[in-house]
This record gives sequence, structure tokens and C-alpha cells, in this order.
Amino acid sequence: GDDEVTLHALTGSVLFRLELVQPAEPVAVLAATDDTISVPIRAKALRCDPHALAEGKKNYVFAVWLGLAGGPQEAKVELTVEAGIRPTFDSLCASPAATGVGS
Repeated sequence: GDDEVTLHALTGSVLFRLELVQPAEPVAVLAATDDTISVPIRAKALRCDPHALAEGKKNYVFAVWLGLAGGPQEAKVELTVEAGIRPTFDSLCASPAATGVGS
């Protein structure tokens, strides 16, 4: 493309919190000459109770807010975790440090 893309923010889901390893504002900027960026994050389990695990509709969907250089506003984009990576997130609930809020 001809414009840089700015990653303004990201959020977790009902089950998982995402934290930036190195907080920054903006989170990252994709230069017009680049195809990808890498943003190191940590994921933590928020809810591991059976109800949350069974009833969650978007357990593996995370939101990012993107903006184009010179654009009027940010756009929310939902990213879905690939099936092969989901067990890594699920293992956070098996961890002794999992909070189990609501259980």
C-alpha cells in the first residue's frame, strides 16, 4: 500500500487478557514499505469457570484498532486465533495461576 498503518490498541476476550510486553502509544506502526509487523504480547487467563468456557461465543476473538495515515478515524478489526494455536490459550486455564473468576 501507499500509507502506513498504525496499531492503536488491542484487547483480549472474556476469557483471556492480552498485555503488551513493551507498552507503547501507538502500539506499532506498519510502514508503507513493509508487509508485516510483530508485536510481542502476554496472554493471561481471566475466566476459567465451566460456564465461561462452555458458553463463550468469542473466546478466541481479539480486537485491534487500526488507523491509516491521514485517515479520519480508527477502525476495529476482529482477529480470530487459528485452531492450531487455541490449545496454547487453553493451557492458560490449566495453569495453577489461572484466576477462575466466577468459579
